[in-house]
Amino acid sequence: MLTIIHNRLLYIVLGIAGFLLILGLTVGIVESSKIEPLASDLELASVLVALNPEVSVKQSGSPDFISAVGTMEIKAGDEIRTSNSGRAALLYPNGTLTTLNEGTHLAVKTLEKDGNSSLIVLKVGSIWTRVKTLLEEDEFYEIETPKVLTSVRGTEFEVAVKDNIPSVAVISNIVEITALDPETGLPLAKKVVELASGEKVTFEAQEVFTGEFSRERLTKEEIKAKILAHAQIDQELTRPEVWQKIQTARGRVPAEAGVK
Repeated sequence: MLTIIHNRLLYIVLGIAGFLLILGLTVGIVESSKIEPLASDLELASVLVALNPEVSVKQSGSPDFISAVGTMEIKAGDEIRTSNSGRAALLYPNGTLTTLNEGTHLAVKTLEKDGNSSLIVLKVGSIWTRVKTLLEEDEFYEIETPKVLTSVRGTEFEVAVKDNIPSVAVISNIVEITALDPETGLPLAKKVVELASGEKVTFEAQEVFTGEFSRERLTKEEIKAKILAHAQIDQELTRPEVWQKIQTARGRVPAEAGVK
């Protein structure tokens, strides 16, 4: 679903260079665990892990939010909400990881069983996502916010919404951002921005439609802080007792811990 534009090669080069820089910054600081992607042909579930108390879920067809304790399966149509002290992680069968920071509310609009086709509507707050594998042309991972739709194939990035203003920061590879028609909510194909590693954009007012916005560069300190924070989440999710709960919620009890 990504639009191929003429300067894509340049962004790829910039993305690779930025990613190598990030690796250099974090060598010796943190060695994070890596969640092993599971075969996409297995009938596994996407699982929400409550990292802190005060995480709640409104399941599709239900009028009320319920408290999310430990782990629980997430499906299309569900909504997830964290309080100002709550954090949660959404782990897909293909190894993609989405972390909900404090004060976040999102709706899972589309979610295929293997995790390779997903659309999240971020209403408020911020989420950090690592898409581990390069998705095929007919697969997608997208985040809808006011004004823009963010699309990726294989990357690590953060999307936030504050006061109805979206922002996107990229840690590795490339993220594509498409303006949404304010009346229909549908993507405007000719209004596309590509961000490379280390770039951040905040879309205020009508900037996304006019193209008159400025790209910011994340500082070394900002990049380090983001990577360290989410490395801690990796470590929490890959603890044997937590990983077993995740696999049990998915409908698969592993023979080993499931990490490498």
